Amino acid sequence: MAESNIYIDLPPKSDIMEEAEENEAMEDVEATEASDEPAVAPLSFLDHLQSAIVTLSVGESPGTTIAAHQSLLSKSPWFTAHFASSATPTQVALPNDNLDAVGCFIQYLYTGDYFPRIIKQKGEEVLENDPSQSDPDDGDHLLKHARVYTLAEKFGMRELKTMAHKKIHRINSSARGEIQYARYVYANTPREDKTIRGPVAAFWAARAYILRHESEEEFRKLILEFPQFGYDVITLLLDQKEKEPSAVAGGGRKRPRFSLA
Repeated sequence: MAESNIYIDLPPKSDIMEEAEENEAMEDVEATEASDEPAVAPLSFLDHLQSAIVTLSVGESPGTTIAAHQSLLSKSPWFTAHFASSATPTQVALPNDNLDAVGCFIQYLYTGDYFPRIIKQKGEEVLENDPSQSDPDDGDHLLKHARVYTLAEKFGMRELKTMAHKKIHRINSSARGEIQYARYVYANTPREDKTIRGPVAAFWAARAYILRHESEEEFRKLILEFPQFGYDVITLLLDQKEKEPSAVAGGGRKRPRFSLA
């Protein structure tokens, strides 16, 4: 029997991301409308700079020490809870977090964005050139924003999480880079987080028949390491197959009969 490829008709990676962004924006609006809390006057930037300095120790001991102002960190529910309960509120240990991701988080608190930013170029939204991310095969340019995404989830920073996800989908990568990104996503996000997992599975369902030949052994290891990833991809392929006219032919559950004569 001749081998046949399944071509799944799914939206491009960017379209999937834009739909997820629209859903997140609608949820934000609904949450704002549902809130009965009185509006609080925002602090000025000078007010923030006059607040206490908090020392963050990032990474395994001895961690790297960085600092930020307490009132800016208090934008995060995670830090607000820490300041309220800790005996040493101006000292925070983050042994399991990535230093670059924490740096991006701090930059976002002070500026409302983090490097590389999304800019307009020839009418399209692209990321600024990042000299530190020169090799598309190593996957670091995807992992950078994925780490910011998971850190934003931990710290309860919804807008930062949306921003990181948007930047992920402004990146073109190699098969190996996409595999490293998929591995990180499935290792560090909960099963119910369809916002980031859905586009990963859809991307591989739409392109696996091409990309797996570029890095087939790594693709096989990824599926064996994260069965949920394989299940999500296969589910999309089967859903598409069911839409084809030939899928209902042949009597449902009846198996084809073969003669040995």
